[in-house]
This record gives sequence, structure tokens and C-alpha cells, in this order.
Amino acid sequence: MKRFALWETLSRRLGSKRARWPAIGLQPVGLWPRDIAALRPVLEKLSDRLAVNFELRDDAAEIVLLDADYAVSSAPQILHALKENRPSVLTTGFGDDERLLSVAQYFERCQQELLRQLKEIPLVRAQSARWSATGWDLEVLTDHNCPSVPDSDSDSDFTSAFDSELDADQLAAEPLDCAQKDFVQRVLYGLHHQNAQPLGASYDQFACMRFEFRARFVTIDPKAQQMLRVWRELPLVLPDAQPSPEANGYELNETIWHLGVACGRYALLNQPEDWWHTPLRSLGRRAAELERYTRQPRHLELGRLLIGSPITPSEMRRHVRIGIPDLRCFLQACLFLRLVCWSN
Repeated sequence: MKRFALWETLSRRLGSKRARWPAIGLQPVGLWPRDIAALRPVLEKLSDRLAVNFELRDDAAEIVLLDADYAVSSAPQILHALKENRPSVLTTGFGDDERLLSVAQYFERCQQELLRQLKEIPLVRAQSARWSATGWDLEVLTDHNCPSVPDSDSDSDFTSAFDSELDADQLAAEPLDCAQKDFVQRVLYGLHHQNAQPLGASYDQFACMRFEFRARFVTIDPKAQQMLRVWRELPLVLPDAQPSPEANGYELNETIWHLGVACGRYALLNQPEDWWHTPLRSLGRRAAELERYTRQPRHLELGRLLIGSPITPSEMRRHVRIGIPDLRCFLQACLFLRLVCWSN
């Protein structure tokens, strides 16, 4: 009885606290009812983490919650009409990945992926009480420890003291294992050498891709495209891998861009020891070329900075006010495509 009474007390307190949080609606598009039901506990967890009530709504929602498979298979005009100029986040059905992950693992990865996307939306950043000058405080959930949204610039995680406040682990790279490194090296060799032989890679038998370097073309299964672009995972080299008849074709450079984004958490290509303060310079291409790969305003602004003169990642961070993980993804993609190089 005591445990039951304690649970009731905690539930009432949490409910009262949630009632004070701002509400943000998400409209599911392309998701099955079972997927929507499975996403509810994920959104509850994210609500607690960010002190924002995320609500699933059929209409009048500020954000579109878009199924990744639906997004990949739909025409851009249809997606544009559905979004109605609203921001969107991508997710996948819980039943689709049972071959790869347990339910608990999928729940955690889905939560982390939605969090990564939600924190890029200005509305979420402005409403959340879990915002600080150095990023998101995901562990501390008590009110007295939670940073508030900066009054001077609720749309940004920038402060003039950013470098001094930056935690070292935000600049540290995750380790790249031998199989992943082999895949990336083979793809980059094929990108820059016309004599490279075709390359097959796979996540599993239902998620394959094949690079035809001479034709500058990549054939990718929808599930593999989802794993690369949404989950930002790397496949393994599998010479005999053959995409299914449902596979789609993509221009090689476009796929390399998304590969670079997926590799943003690893060491940057040819990374100097003090890469944070080492200048980068453009290789003479116009910023407009970036629009082939990304339409994010901050990415285009970073491209314009690179054209002006050599500039360090630290300086780019101050000017554009972009998060460290996303800056790393942008730089890695540019380095992979040789749009920029280190000036050291």
C-alpha cells in the first residue's frame, strides 16, 4: 500500500508539472496505428527530458511526424503539400526493424534519433527549459538544475563564451571499427578514381546498396536508404550484395554527402590534432553547389563563410550558431566530397 501511495503521489506531481509545460503538437503522416501507439511512450520520455508536452494531433500541429519509408517513396511535391511549410521529423515503424534490434534497443535508438531532430527545430528550443549554452542537458531532470532558455537568443545555443564552456567530449570522435573503416575507404577511393570496381554493401539481406563508380550511380534498397539517412548507420562491405527490384537509384555525390553526414561522429577526414582551431578553405566551388545536397539554411550559411576566406570550425560555430554534432556532420560531408580542405 505504501508503494502504491508513493506512486500515486509521484504521478500527481509529474502530472501537475507537465500541466505547466508548453504543448507542441506533432501530426503523424504515413504511420500505421500500431506505430503511433508505440511512439506514445517515446514522446512521453522526450516530454520529460525537454519539459515540453509533445502531443499527437490529427491537425493543427506545429510539427509533422513523418514515416521515413513514406518520405523516401513520396514525390517531393506531395511532401511539400503535407508539410505546409511546417518543420518535420522522421521516424520508422517499430515493427520494421525487428530483424536488427530488440524492442528495448529500438525504443532507445528511436528516442535518441527523435531527440536529435527535435532539438534542431527553433520552436522546440524556444519552448524547452532543458536548454543551455553548451547544448542539451539530457540527464538532469530536476527543476533547480535545469538551465532556462537564454533571453538574448532563444533560437540558438550560442554564447560568446562558448569555447570556454565547451565540454571536451563534444569534440571527441567515436571510434570507427575496421569493417566500417574498410567500407568508407573503399567508397572514397571509388569516388575519386574512375578505375574503381563496383562495390556492394549491406545492412542485412533486405537492406543492400551497390556503387557503380564509373557510372557515378548508386542503387539502394529503401531500408538501406533509411538506415543511412535516418539512423545514420554504416553498412558492411559485401561484394555479392544486390539490391532488390524495389531499390532506387541515386547520384553518387548525393549518396556520398549523406555518408559524410552519417560519419560526422567519427574523426574528420585528415583531421589535424587541433582541428577545432585549424582553418578550412574552400576549393573554389560556389556555395550554391551545396544546394544539390542540403537546403538547411545553416549549411548554406556555412558554405558562404568558407568561400570568403580560411576559417576555423570554432569561428564557423560562432558565426552560424550551429550545434557541434551538426557542424561535424556538415564538415565531414564537405571533406568527403572535397568541397573543402584543411589549410595546415
